[in-house]
Amino acid sequence: DLVRAATGVNLFECLVRIYLGERIGLTRLPCNIAASQSLIGVAESCTVREDLPDNWFEPIRLKLHSGNVNIRAGQAVRKMQTSYDVYGVVRTTADSYDEVLKRAEEFYTEVERTLGVKLTEIRN
Repeated sequence: DLVRAATGVNLFECLVRIYLGERIGLTRLPCNIAASQSLIGVAESCTVREDLPDNWFEPIRLKLHSGNVNIRAGQAVRKMQTSYDVYGVVRTTADSYDEVLKRAEEFYTEVERTLGVKLTEIRN
């Protein structure tokens, strides 16, 4: 999904086409835009606020390239230590590396504020 965000190329579709014997004509993937993918995990085990609306992520998702979450009101969430402790992902795009990191941080902050929990740190 991150490669598709940056290049517009669906690698899984390419793999299936190659497997089926097609020549896909790609020698190098085009890099059209800067893209970032951040996992949503919490800094410490806790419980998400009880009054969280069912559609809380939708306004955030509409501002992203793509993303998803699996967090609901009152849910107990574990501190992120492994991939089993990931509750979602946000993908952002922008014209530059610095801008895409800034946008990712803004979305992370919005998710933290909405959930009422501290997320793991974004590292570049």
